[in-house]
Amino acid sequence: FLTGLIYVLNKNLKVTGLKYRVTYMEIIHNLEFAKSTSLTELIANVENSYSAAFCDGNISVARATLISRQKSVADWRMFYLGLRLGAMLLLVFWIVWDCIVDERIRPSEVSVWSDKTINCYRGMGCLVLFLWMWGVNLFVWNKYRINYMYLFELDPRHHSTYRDIFHNATTVSIIYLTNFLLYFKVWRGDFPWVPRHTSAYFPVALFIFFLYCALPKPWQARNPQLWWT
Repeated sequence: FLTGLIYVLNKNLKVTGLKYRVTYMEIIHNLEFAKSTSLTELIANVENSYSAAFCDGNISVARATLISRQKSVADWRMFYLGLRLGAMLLLVFWIVWDCIVDERIRPSEVSVWSDKTINCYRGMGCLVLFLWMWGVNLFVWNKYRINYMYLFELDPRHHSTYRDIFHNATTVSIIYLTNFLLYFKVWRGDFPWVPRHTSAYFPVALFIFFLYCALPKPWQARNPQLWWT
């Protein structure tokens, strides 16, 4: 209130030249809400009563105890990120077991690594790795206060944080690993009711999903952005 009143009086002085500031400020300072005598006395009474009842008369301890503490709000984003990372690591171990360990125990006639379809997964895997490395870069730059948005001329109003990047990276990684695991099991014949030639549809479906993620979506926002920005 006082700041706004001072601004109005200064504006009035510039426009009209009338010096009302000193007069009005003397009136304001003599009012009860400006002196706050009753409030000061009430605070002192509460501190004295609290120190006598709970702090053995130590007024400093009473003041420190009475300071309102902000309740910490649980950040569920890190919990969900940890949950996604756990699911992603489970898929990684599953793929390692099926593609490497299980292949040594009961080898197939033709190795899956000799299939040309693997090259599609390698290329899309590089995109997933790029997304993870971009998130790591943002985390390091943010930790050491490097103004990367200015260096790369990024729009801060439509730019994702490293948490958002890691969230997208875990989602894409889970879908990528699940798709590859289903492709490998169908190709090896672990699902007898599914024809083996249908394994070629899985990398096509994954490529369509990558296109959906990578292309801007004008129906979601006024300023569409790519998935890694």
